[in-house]
Amino acid sequence: MKECNNDSKDNMQCENNEQIRDNKDLIEEIQDLESQILDMFEVAFHFAGLKEEYLQNALECYMQIMESQDELWEEQPQLEYTPQVIIANILQVKDKNPKWFSK
Repeated sequence: MKECNNDSKDNMQCENNEQIRDNKDLIEEIQDLESQILDMFEVAFHFAGLKEEYLQNALECYMQIMESQDELWEEQPQLEYTPQVIIANILQVKDKNPKWFSK
């Protein structure tokens, strides 16, 4: 790896390379977090009684519910995305698609 020096052109290139590495690290971190969140939703749906073969459908339905709430969040920015909101949204998925869940 090239050392940064006092030459402004080299120094700028060095800083750009550092930013690129930092961005790549951030992207990796975001992807890891995304994967962890999806795993947690899989667990939540499991405990809600979701049949395994409907996981992708349930996730898509959950996202549609979230998108339908976008206006509410914009109108009331003081609202928080809490565990209770997640539970309520999972219950909506369950109410809309009871066949996806075990009795």
